Amino acid sequence: MYDVKQNRVVFLIKDSSEKIIDAIGRSLDKDSKVKWFRYGKSKAPFIVDGEVDKNVVVIVEDCASACAVSCGFSGLALLGTSLTNSTLSIIKDRWSRAIICLDKDATDKALKMSDRLNFYLQTD
Repeated sequence: MYDVKQNRVVFLIKDSSEKIIDAIGRSLDKDSKVKWFRYGKSKAPFIVDGEVDKNVVVIVEDCASACAVSCGFSGLALLGTSLTNSTLSIIKDRWSRAIICLDKDATDKALKMSDRLNFYLQTD
């Protein structure tokens, strides 16, 4: 979607029944002080179902990256670099394998996240 007022691409966040519960917008202005804007107060991640293998989730930091990987696997945007307990529950209940793809500056967090997830499902 598009937010005309704030000039943002808007990604809709849905619950497990596909009901819209929140949204997050990415500014299209290079000079914007707020790159990402959360419209609601939910802590839910942004999820895009994969087109080829729905049993594998690729965990990324932002919505655009989640959309990019969805041509093959499901994409889950943490909307940051932290794995909350509620997001962990979603992952372990929904997928059998996770691939963590955080930015290079979050390598330590990615390794800790892998250790945490590996207890519940195959993690790369």
